[in-house]
Amino acid sequence: MSNGWDDPEAAADYLARRHGWADYIEGPAMQSVLPDMTGRRVLDLGTGSGQWAIWCAEHGAASVAALDCSAAMLAHAPNHPRIQRRLIVL
Repeated sequence: MSNGWDDPEAAADYLARRHGWADYIEGPAMQSVLPDMTGRRVLDLGTGSGQWAIWCAEHGAASVAALDCSAAMLAHAPNHPRIQRRLIVL
C-alpha cells in the first residue's frame, strides 16, 4: 500500500515549505509543554523527516524510536546514535 508521502518529490516539497510554521509556532509551542528529555525513551510516531526525534536526542533522550510509513520522508531524517529509524508498513 502506498501513500502520498512515498513520492520523493512530495517529500522534498514538504520539507522545503515546512519552515516558518514549524520553526516559529509549532516548535516553540511543543517545546513549552514537553518534559525534560534527559534519560527518557521516546517514541516519535509519524516522525516524517525526524525533526522531533533529533530535538529529543539533542536534549538528552536516552533513545528515540522514530517510526514513519514513508520511506521517502525517513530518507531525509538525520542520523544520530540514539535514534533508531524504522519504516512501518500499513
